[in-house]
This record gives sequence, structure tokens and C-alpha cells, in this order.
Amino acid sequence: MAVSSNLAVTANDAISGGYTYVGGADALACVGTDDGATSYILFDASGNGAVTLDVANVATSLSILSVTVAGKYLSPGPGATGTGQEIVKIGGTSYYSNSHALNDSSFGSSWSTNPATGLPWTNADVNALKVGFLWTPNNPAGSELQLRYIYVIVSRIPPSSTVDVTRHIGSVALWMRKRPEAFLTFKGNLDLLNLNLLDAVDLEHTAGPHATGLGWEDEVWQRRPFSVHEMSIDLNTMRVSARLKDQRSIRCLVRDLAWSDKASGALGDGIARFATPGAVFTHTRASEHSFTNPVGETEVATVDVPAYGLGGLYMLSASGGRAAPRYYVTNNSTARTLSAAQGSFQCEVNLAAVSAVANQTVAYCPHDADNWWWLYWDPITATDRWVLEVRAAGTTYRAILPATPSPDTWYQIGGRWTGSNGENGDAPFTLSIFVDRVKGTDAVAGAAMSEVASSNFDFGSKAAAGTDQLNGQIRKIHSYQDVLTDTEMMRAI
Repeated sequence: MAVSSNLAVTANDAISGGYTYVGGADALACVGTDDGATSYILFDASGNGAVTLDVANVATSLSILSVTVAGKYLSPGPGATGTGQEIVKIGGTSYYSNSHALNDSSFGSSWSTNPATGLPWTNADVNALKVGFLWTPNNPAGSELQLRYIYVIVSRIPPSSTVDVTRHIGSVALWMRKRPEAFLTFKGNLDLLNLNLLDAVDLEHTAGPHATGLGWEDEVWQRRPFSVHEMSIDLNTMRVSARLKDQRSIRCLVRDLAWSDKASGALGDGIARFATPGAVFTHTRASEHSFTNPVGETEVATVDVPAYGLGGLYMLSASGGRAAPRYYVTNNSTARTLSAAQGSFQCEVNLAAVSAVANQTVAYCPHDADNWWWLYWDPITATDRWVLEVRAAGTTYRAILPATPSPDTWYQIGGRWTGSNGENGDAPFTLSIFVDRVKGTDAVAGAAMSEVASSNFDFGSKAAAGTDQLNGQIRKIHSYQDVLTDTEMMRAI
């Protein structure tokens, strides 16, 4: 369903003819707001007068049906005549509407296609647009025009509100099918009837398959998590059977492939992505970004739209007029996407440039000045190194792996941190880092991080666009609430 969006003019472009600014210092101040006779541009009768201004960016749209340049003026006085034409300016060339008499207090002309190309409008077209108004006096002796207000109306079809919901459902289904579904039938006495469907159940058994070969042991972290999927009772024996589904391999808090083999675009077509229910993904960038999409086409990602290129999501530093992006997911008390107590993280990164001027962030989750989680490449402090840094209770700890990455090369990066139970036989609060199936040097923290009620989990920058920016691409982002084994951390993701 089409909607209409009003876009304000945002900056001065050009003005000509005989004019006077009334109530404002420049054209934008005079016609950027609808304030009646308080401010306006007074065009006199000395000749044609024209003004053009920049326009605000349009929200992401599936299609744009029309662009209308509209505004308000005070009609010429008695005996004074003149005509008006609306202007759209594209790439330095002005295109004019039909000439019309000025016989009321408002104006407006629409273009259903881009007059420069003859093709339907795009988001990029509108975001690069300049608009304005041309005044032509017909009675030079006394004609004047008060141009009071200019704005743009865009008729567009926005993305469906169901896109994210549909993506989440489909992405979760794909994730669960990617991992082998393992079921176990547990038989017991009538006390099993206390279980309900979908209840969480932890099992201990020496025969349970585990990388250590020791089964599912009795420590909290050694028990195997299951959920109840079926219940039945044999009335002859009064025995209860519970069919349980293994949850170990699918307890993922965030999964974002950040890549698809389809053409990119505002919707990120084909990209699998989900997070803990209630968490919201956000991407911001203050400028357009021209890039090559997954099918080899040149594409322009408009303001705030992710640039999904060949291989992954672009997180490039600001350069050549391009702003640095920021990409993050919420992490709050109702939707945790990074576990502070214990957990694991994996992704792949590709550095476009390897420089010694700044840390390059892979992922970052701050809580407060004394507690944070940060995975990054450090070319400054010492020998080039990958770092998993945790600050807990005001003290900073680092697991490190010395390495100098090559540009335009994909690396699998992982970080793991144990909790108070000392998972996998490590000491409590042990930090480990893995790069391309090589384990670095561990660090042992003195405590777990303390969580705050609300924070964000950033990928590719440190809590703000351009801060310790990953100058490259990122993909296959995974955050787990469980402490993965060495084998699990080193497997391909």
C-alpha cells in the first residue's frame, strides 16, 4: 500500500533574479518552514527569479511512485501578474513543470518518473535531489511574489512490516535444520508427569556423546540440555516416556550470515538473520555507499541502508565522502544477545586495509566504564595481535594471538569465556581466542562482567560509527550462551 512522506528542504543550493530575504538570513531560513508571513523570499519584477534547495533523504522504499514539489506563496497583488514553475534539479540540470498562473496560495507539480532518465524514481535519485521554484513576472511594473514555503511529497511503497518477522522465522528454521536434530527417549516413573511440553531438562549419563569421551557428567556445565517434545504413558506398566530434543547445538543468541548470493538492496534479500526474541538490529550510515553486490552489479546503498557486497557486509572506514557505518543489535535485560556470565562468539572478517593507526573492532559490547567485552585486531600496543578483551569489576584482561592479517583475506575469529563453573575444565573466568583454528594465549579474569539493564552489541565498530572501525567486511556472526569446546570453536562456521 502506498504512503505519502513529506520531505523538508535541508540546505541552500542556488538563487537568481531580483530577490530579498525577509525574516531569514538565507533561502533555507525563509522557505524551509511554513510560518506564514514571518519569513519569505520576495521576488521582484526585474525579471525571472529562481531558487533551488537540497532535500532530506527518503525512508527506505520498495518503490517510489511519484515526487511532488509543493509549497506556498502570497499571490501577486491587484493588477500584477505572473506565472510559476516547479523545479527538480538532477545532476546539475534543472527540469521544469508546466507553467501555471499564480491564482491561489499554494502550488505543486508531480513527476511520476525521473525526468533525467525516464525511469522510475529510486531511493538514490530522491536522496540526491534538489528542488525549487521559478517565478516569471508578466507585469514588470508592479509584480512581486512572496515565496513562503517549499517541500517535497514522495508517494512510495514502504517495505512490509512483516519482513523482519518472516526473516526471523525462516532463519531459525534454517539454523535448526543446519544442525542435526537429536532426540532421546527417557523412561521413568509417574513423577515424570510433572514435566510439561517444551520444558527445559538437563541430563547426566556416562554414555552421552561428548568431545571429551566422558559423557554428560554431573557438573552444571557438563549436563546436556534438552527440551520436552512428547509425553506418553503406558497404562499397563504405569511407566512414562518423555521424548526429548537436544538443545546444545541450537542455543544461539544471535545468528547473522550478513551475506547472500542474491542481489543486495534495502531488504537484504536472502540473508539469514535472527536474535533472541525482542532484540532489534540497527544499521546506520550518514552517506551513500557505492559497491559491488553479490551478483556483480554496481549498487548504491542509500543513507542507513546496509551494503551487502561480495562476501559480506561492508563496514569500511570513512573515505572519499563515504561515512563509516554502525551495525548493532540490542542487548538488554529482556533480550540478551551476548551472555556476560559465560559464552562464545564466532564470525568471519576480511580487512580491506591493514594499517598501524587504529584498532579494528570485530565485535564490542559495553556495560559501563568497568565492564565490557571487546574482540579486535590490535596493530598498535605491541606486535600485531588479535585480542579478546574483557573488563570486569574495573580490571582489564586480554587473551591474545599474535598475527598480522593480510588484506582481502577472510579469517574465522572466535572468542570464548568461562563462568564461575570453569567450563571445559578451564579455570573460572578464563578467556580464550581462536583465529583460523589456532588457539591463542588464555587470560584468567578475576570475575565475570556485570551487566547493565540495557546496552548494545556492536559488530564492526566500537559503539559509534567510525570508532575503532573494522575497515573491511564481516559475515557469519554467531553468539552463543554456552561455552563451546576447543573442537567446536575450531570447526568451520
